[in-house]
Amino acid sequence: MYCKEINKSNDNFVLMFDRNSENFNAGVGESTYLDAIGKYSKYKSLKCIYAVNSFEGKGSIIKQKCKLD
Repeated sequence: MYCKEINKSNDNFVLMFDRNSENFNAGVGESTYLDAIGKYSKYKSLKCIYAVNSFEGKGSIIKQKCKLD
């Protein structure tokens, strides 16, 4: 799954989420910042661990932990 976030200053980033799970309602995986512009540029190519919990087509909550050097 891919996600693009753009703020009102037009700073943005693109994330790729990857996990090996047959359960699509919840799981843990790895996210990667594929692109990052503006204030997010320090995250480009950063890999993080994330957990997701989905709510029957009504959205999801994602918690992400990243280690910055």
